[in-house]
Amino acid sequence: MHPAGRLFIVLGIIMLSVSVAIILFDIDISLEDSEQSKVEENPNFEFSGQIGNITFDSENDEDILGWRLYVLGNYIDSDNNSKWDSCQDLELFIWIQGTEKPVKSDETMNIFYPTCEVNNTRQDLSDFALVYSGDICFTSSNYSSSTCSDGNYSLESNSYVRLVKEEKIIEPEKSISQKIIDYLVSGYVTLCISPILMLLGLLIGISLEEETKNKGPKVSKGPTTAEWRAYSLAQSERGSDGLAKSFGRHLRTRKRQMTAKSRKGNIRGGVHKGGGLFLGGWTEEDSNAEYKKKVEDRRQK
Repeated sequence: MHPAGRLFIVLGIIMLSVSVAIILFDIDISLEDSEQSKVEENPNFEFSGQIGNITFDSENDEDILGWRLYVLGNYIDSDNNSKWDSCQDLELFIWIQGTEKPVKSDETMNIFYPTCEVNNTRQDLSDFALVYSGDICFTSSNYSSSTCSDGNYSLESNSYVRLVKEEKIIEPEKSISQKIIDYLVSGYVTLCISPILMLLGLLIGISLEEETKNKGPKVSKGPTTAEWRAYSLAQSERGSDGLAKSFGRHLRTRKRQMTAKSRKGNIRGGVHKGGGLFLGGWTEEDSNAEYKKKVEDRRQK
C-alpha cells in the first residue's frame, strides 16, 4: 500500500483509540484552570485556632455557602491508609450557640463534612502548609445551596484549624466557540471522523499503488557522455579542386577507375552535402564564390 494511505489509516486508528478512551473513562479535557487548582496568594482566613465562634449570615453574605477547613501540615500519607497524616485524627465539634455541645464529632448537626481522603485534594493553600480537611455548611460535591441556618456557631477542635469562606460558583455562559471546543474534545466527534480517515486512507493507498504499477519501473538515466561539437562551414579545409573536404564526393574506387571506360564531360563534377553542383569548366574562384553564397543563404534563413 502507498505510504500516504498508510498515514491516513494510522491517524484514524489513533483518533479512534483516543476517542474510545475518553468516552469509556469519562476523561474531562478542560482548557481552563479549575477553581480548585487556582492558588490564592492572600487568602482571608475567617477563623484560626482550636476554639472560637463563627457567624453565618445569609442576608449579608448572599454568595457565601460556608467555610473550607484546613489543618496545618502537608499532603503526606506515610502509613498508606488513604488518609492524610495531618487530618486523619481530626475531631471537630460545631454547634449553634445556646444548645448543648454534641458528644461525638459525627453528631454536629450535619454541617461539618470531613474530607481527609487522599482523593480529595486542593492545592490552593498548599504553599501555606495547609491541608484541606473538610467543609462547613456545604458539601464539595454539591455547591447548589448551604446547609446552615443563620446564627452564631461555636467551634472546638483537637487540632489547629483555619477557615476560609467558600463562595458560590457561578459559571459564566459559554460562547458558541467555547461550546464547539467542548464538543470537539468530548470524544464523539473524533469517534465519527476516525472511520472516515481509515476508509479514505484505504482508497488513497489502493489508487496510488495502481497508478504506480501502471507507470512501470523507473529507469535511472546515467550521466550524459555525448560530446557536442560545432563546426563552421567557412573554416572547412578545402582540397586542390576547391571543394570542402567535409563534403562527400562521388569518387570511384581505384579498381573501378582502372577498369571503367573514360567518361566525357564533367570528370570532376559532383554533388556535395551542401547541395552545390560543380561542372566542368569551373575555376577555383567560381567554386569559392558559390560556396560562400550557399553559406550566406543558410545563415540568413
